[in-house]
Amino acid sequence: MIVATLASACQGKIGGPADVPPSPVVMNPSGDLVVPPAESCPEPSPGRPRLVRLSAIEYRATVAVLFGGRSLAGGPVPLQFVAPFSYPSSADRYSSYRGAARISELDIDDAWGAAEVVAVAYVDQVRRLHPSCVEQLPMDRACLSRILSEALESLWSRSPTAGEMQRWLDEAVALRAELEPTETLVTLFRQALLSPEFLFRSELGSGGRLSPEERAAGIALALTEAPPDVDLWRAAHERGLETPEQVKTEVQRLLLEPEHLPSLRRFLGELLTFDASLSVAKDGARFPWHHPAVLVDDTRRVVDALVKDHARSGLLRALLTSDLVFVRPSTRQSWDVAASTEVPEDGTFLHDPRRAGILTHPSWLSGYSQDDHNHLVRRGRFVRERLLCGAVPSLPIGGVPAIVQAPGTSYRQKLEQHSRDAGCWACHQVMDPLGFAFESWDHTGRPQAMDNGAPVDPRGALDGLGVGDGPYADAADMMQRLAEAPAVTACWVRQLFRYYRGREPTQTDACELARLGKLYVDSGEDSLAVIEALFATKTFLERSEGPQ
Repeated sequence: MIVATLASACQGKIGGPADVPPSPVVMNPSGDLVVPPAESCPEPSPGRPRLVRLSAIEYRATVAVLFGGRSLAGGPVPLQFVAPFSYPSSADRYSSYRGAARISELDIDDAWGAAEVVAVAYVDQVRRLHPSCVEQLPMDRACLSRILSEALESLWSRSPTAGEMQRWLDEAVALRAELEPTETLVTLFRQALLSPEFLFRSELGSGGRLSPEERAAGIALALTEAPPDVDLWRAAHERGLETPEQVKTEVQRLLLEPEHLPSLRRFLGELLTFDASLSVAKDGARFPWHHPAVLVDDTRRVVDALVKDHARSGLLRALLTSDLVFVRPSTRQSWDVAASTEVPEDGTFLHDPRRAGILTHPSWLSGYSQDDHNHLVRRGRFVRERLLCGAVPSLPIGGVPAIVQAPGTSYRQKLEQHSRDAGCWACHQVMDPLGFAFESWDHTGRPQAMDNGAPVDPRGALDGLGVGDGPYADAADMMQRLAEAPAVTACWVRQLFRYYRGREPTQTDACELARLGKLYVDSGEDSLAVIEALFATKTFLERSEGPQ
């Protein structure tokens, strides 16, 4: 075998400790990193070398390139296989956290199965396009070299070196001595599909800089979840993507229609998790009008519309405060839209002053609920962790008092009684005040004035924000204050960093976070400018040299 097997690839340079990002340095009592003023920061430093494992989506997109860029799902190449890496680790904050290059035994099984299906289908295509070449193996080395070179470039997102091509050709000769021509090609392409060069993308660099092809692949996979397109390849091969300005030009081109950008749509979905409603069961007999999948799509349409209108100016603010909703006949009751309001069969956008951002949509509210009542603790925890980048203390060792059920008592009142326990308050005080605001809606996302026979109270208080602290009246008031809080802005920038860098920030990233935060504010809350800056920097273009 001329390439390492997938199992051995999990060890040594690809699966080794050197590829695991360092843990954040504890710099203050809260255990978080310290972000200094941007003005006091030195120039950006080179990034650390790493290998980035493909995601299942990127795997399929790369295989599609192998077949000429055609669709693999019901199109000209209707291949049926389970793509490896289809099950991201639940411990990862985002699905882009793949820099540690770890793969499981299940991933190995999936990779073997997919490689077999894809290799056989690709050889069928090669036989149709180059019948004489296949039958003459290994006599026509020039033809074989062309076939292998095209395949490896498609799979690896880079051109194979002369030494690599020679090793593959030598392997073809060795296999042909024992196998028929078709079997030889199937074996070769199966090896290519199991090679570390295909399953991982290199960000190792040479001489302290990423190669042009590494830069192109890094940009394309991070933004489009697919290999580089023709224009990006041309920029890499003709201009080298050598300068931040050249990189920024290509990134801006890919960001022209942000509402269709796969990575941005996935980032917002994973940050806001408005699809959580898909895993929260409701009684179909009691709530026959509750359609979680359709509600998730309603929210997705709103998010796409907000991205289109606000990606360059206040996207975070719009996501937290906009009263824009998308309603269709099947979800009218969930949105509590009056029967007199005309709603076409294919749905329509409306403005509902009772709603204030994505966290007041039925998809999110029902996702952060129980099967039959609200879950204000989970809702408050979401705000604390996702919007404020805060932490919730671990549960204390020992028993946690149960919430006492009582007729005529709202869920909030029950929870307030429960959290008076000294062992509970440490956690609840950082979550509950942020969750009270959402009690104006029931567990399906419909407005409510009463809960279990008691009046609903959506009032609370914000604490620890600095700017924006103090009592709030309801969700609209709280979300507006959060949208204007510098702490929330800083967290938004940090979440963009986490997703597009695919890892947690460390203390060495503190100055870059400071610069990104200043850029976001100075640019008029331009989220795309932050994404551009994550690539048009020495941290992306260059790599620190030293032991790997």
